[in-house]
Amino acid sequence: MSRLLSVFLGLSVLLSACNKPVVVPANDPNILNGEWTGQVVQHRSITAAFSTDSRVYLQDGPFVEGYDIGTGKLLGTVHLPNSAVQLSYRDDGVFVALDSYANRLYKFDATTFQQLSAASTPNQGDWTLSRDGNVLIAGGATGPLEYSTRTGQPIPTKSVNAMPFALYFSDARWWLQYSGVTRNDTVRAVSAADGVSFDAAPQHPAVANCTTFFPWPAVMSEYLPTGEERVLLSYTDGVLEVRNTGGTLLNTVTLGTCGHLSLKTFPGKTGKIAFTSNSGTGFYDVAGNQIIKSNTFQDLGLMLLNGSLSSAITSTPPGSGSSYANQATYTFTPQNGAAWKLNNASRTLTLNVSSKFIDKTQIALSGTAIVDGQNLNVSGKLTTEDVEIQAQGLFYFNPTFHVALDFFDGTTQLYSATLSNHLTTYAAPGDSKTPLLDTTVPPSYEVSLSEADTNPLSGVLTRP
Repeated sequence: MSRLLSVFLGLSVLLSACNKPVVVPANDPNILNGEWTGQVVQHRSITAAFSTDSRVYLQDGPFVEGYDIGTGKLLGTVHLPNSAVQLSYRDDGVFVALDSYANRLYKFDATTFQQLSAASTPNQGDWTLSRDGNVLIAGGATGPLEYSTRTGQPIPTKSVNAMPFALYFSDARWWLQYSGVTRNDTVRAVSAADGVSFDAAPQHPAVANCTTFFPWPAVMSEYLPTGEERVLLSYTDGVLEVRNTGGTLLNTVTLGTCGHLSLKTFPGKTGKIAFTSNSGTGFYDVAGNQIIKSNTFQDLGLMLLNGSLSSAITSTPPGSGSSYANQATYTFTPQNGAAWKLNNASRTLTLNVSSKFIDKTQIALSGTAIVDGQNLNVSGKLTTEDVEIQAQGLFYFNPTFHVALDFFDGTTQLYSATLSNHLTTYAAPGDSKTPLLDTTVPPSYEVSLSEADTNPLSGVLTRP
């Protein structure tokens, strides 16, 4: 089967106080000519999205990857519209993704990783997803707005209108309602479903010497395995109050030391939450009123009920001095089972091309490429573009070769890549407007290699 790699290479020269472009000979070693080789490595930035009894789902930029929770085997990947979407998992095996920028709601099968639907969100509010993925929620002029992610229909809600209020929410079940905007305002927790409310002022004793305390809590609800609902009020003194739906205080637990609490709930009726505070992070059993595990300042975004992620920075080729020298490697540790590492994909890339001078703005390229032992053909052209910018004061010059590569196996595109060679120059003696190329700097190209269903792999190509 024939293999083709088409190449486009452009030279972009940016000038600030220069009137002339840098002059680079056609046989200069910075030209993409001859052999270039290097390794590209996937650079990850992962958060823990959600988990089930047997699977863990991790978000890496615009990708959601599903893994077997015991073995770490990759089961499937979903490509999201962008990395800024909000994700929630529903108890019917569907996870939903809200793209608030494009006002789109996507649904995916969590087992097959297939997209089930994509629809526009209602235009009445600034929407967010409930923690259980069932409801789109937003604040309205007279109370909360809610839409079902299952039916797309509005959900009737009620609120207390007996006092002026500002509404804040953390999920579709409970809202906070204030009488004003000062420290002494009345605050009530309101059930969005039936409008029943109770006083949300703290019932625990004041924490000594906590001068930053503010009596406005954050609110969310959690279901116990028995189906009972608990309302969680977290205060800025590091204390969490657990109440029933009538507002009766059931338990009080100190999770931090006079500071803000962040809580994370999990899909299903687990009765457990994760927390982070100025004293550390851990898990809290709501039903048993017990901190079941405590860590030291772990990122809440890496914690799941069935385990947690940890990351470490490791050195990768080409070593120190390169912008791609370091990468994050991740390890997942199940609550019950052996830890496993996430794979960071890597490729060995070699180019061997020849150049033929056409004119002062064009050079023809042809040759071969090898990606992880696979031979590909190369053809393309180098072109130049000189851009002159008015003087802005200090001398600034940034001549760069920009390369775009498309890798084909027959008619099937396997990879694409972008490369950049930032040339080092200096001013000619006695002529500050004429830049000269510094030939003492070894040529190199920073490369970013893209393939399907993964974030780009990056590295550096140099001459052997």
